[in-house]
Amino acid sequence: MTSTYLSYLTFERNYGRPLGPVDTTQAETDTELLAEEAYFRANIGRVSTGAELAADDRLFRYALTAFGMTDQFENKEQIVQVLDEGIFDPFDPANKASTPTSAIDRAAQDFWFGRDLVFSFEKDAQIDETISRYIQRTGDDPLAVQDQINYFRDNIGLIASGEDLIEDIELRNFVFIAYDLTEEVGNQELVAQALDAGTYNPAAATAKDESLANTLDDSRFRTLAQAFAFNEVGDLNTQNVPFIDTVVSNYNKEALTLRAEAEQVTGRDGAPIQNFYKREIEYFRENIGKVDNAEELLADERLYRFALTAFDLESQADSRALVKKVLDEGVVDDDALANQLIDKKFRDLAAALGFAEVGDRNVRNPNFVEDTIDAFTRVKVETDAGEDNLGVRLGAYFDRKADNLSSYYDVLGDRALREVMFVALDLPDELNQTNPDKLVEIFESRMPLEDLNNPEKRGKFIERFTLLYDIRNGSPGFASNTLALYGVNPVDSSASNGVVSIDPATLGAATLF
Repeated sequence: MTSTYLSYLTFERNYGRPLGPVDTTQAETDTELLAEEAYFRANIGRVSTGAELAADDRLFRYALTAFGMTDQFENKEQIVQVLDEGIFDPFDPANKASTPTSAIDRAAQDFWFGRDLVFSFEKDAQIDETISRYIQRTGDDPLAVQDQINYFRDNIGLIASGEDLIEDIELRNFVFIAYDLTEEVGNQELVAQALDAGTYNPAAATAKDESLANTLDDSRFRTLAQAFAFNEVGDLNTQNVPFIDTVVSNYNKEALTLRAEAEQVTGRDGAPIQNFYKREIEYFRENIGKVDNAEELLADERLYRFALTAFDLESQADSRALVKKVLDEGVVDDDALANQLIDKKFRDLAAALGFAEVGDRNVRNPNFVEDTIDAFTRVKVETDAGEDNLGVRLGAYFDRKADNLSSYYDVLGDRALREVMFVALDLPDELNQTNPDKLVEIFESRMPLEDLNNPEKRGKFIERFTLLYDIRNGSPGFASNTLALYGVNPVDSSASNGVVSIDPATLGAATLF
């Protein structure tokens, strides 16, 4: 039988480590991404409606990818409706920009640099108004300040942002005097931001209840409609350089992430690993948003088991009363059950679902849904690897969890992590009875926690674990009693039926020592 070490290397090669943040600097030299960016920048400014965006398939796909909606490419009709209806009525008096109440507000309303297109007559009127304000504030004869006026008139048209204005001292002084902002010289960055943002804030407006974006459960549609804001501001955003830069940045991140996932997550037969669990993933994605509380989650067996699996709690599926109490109480109260249990995975589950704190808001969040699906897939991959050799599963689990450890006390509360530490450090089982503080001290002295956050050092540590694992277990892949690390114990280690029972020690707050 292949050694645990070689099996683990095979696992790493086939499945890799969990995807971390992608290196977006790749986009600076990636010819494919650069070509898409060039097309987007050259053409998005011609778009002022959802229908126009959808008419250009290349722009349409770019925009949806940037907002994490690649699964909606074929849903053009609905996307067009979402974009063209928007999320609020700009002509409703309640949604109009309020009358400026401060000097900064008045300047922001006149110098809204975020509004990239400004008609010449508006610009001329704005220039004249600013000059008039300047003369009134100084009380000087116009001829006495003609040089300042000429400089302002000749150069203000070259300014494209609040930062540009602040950097030109003469222009800055002129505008600050005109709008009575001389006391804000120490807050120049704040003023610059105000000039870029203006006082017209669609995000703060009252939503249209009947618009499609506001009625769909999937919040991505509302985010898309709010970002482009065709209904509210026409083509002002698609003409706005900062907005375009943001879309490009988002697209590069999403495209690189999708590419990395496609390259990394493949199964033993070369097929995408998610295909193995496609039905369960699709069911979870389509139905989790319909759940409002813990009781409803437990009532749907498929959703319930999917969620527990994603949080490494699949072995606790029969502990329904415990799970319900954990979810109902949440994590805010220090006395909540999730905060009392040794196994912190229960707390992670309660915090992520957030039923006690925010009701159904989290389960309707597409980011939560996709993160949970990614976690489920990774756990299933590790489980499959563990069918041949449990040591591989332990090593992969440790690799995934080690990045999020805040202290070695987290390790002591997780049986699988604890076992990896004991084996890798070649500690005798008798030390399990040692005081927790002493164990933490031993762990830290032998393997500083910060080293576990270093992928290279952690890799060498797991390599050591896999080699010693075989020595401790007598032969490669021999499971022994290690199933207990995942909350289950063999009823009869000699039996061939694999019957297991729940380990009661994982169900309560009783100490492991």
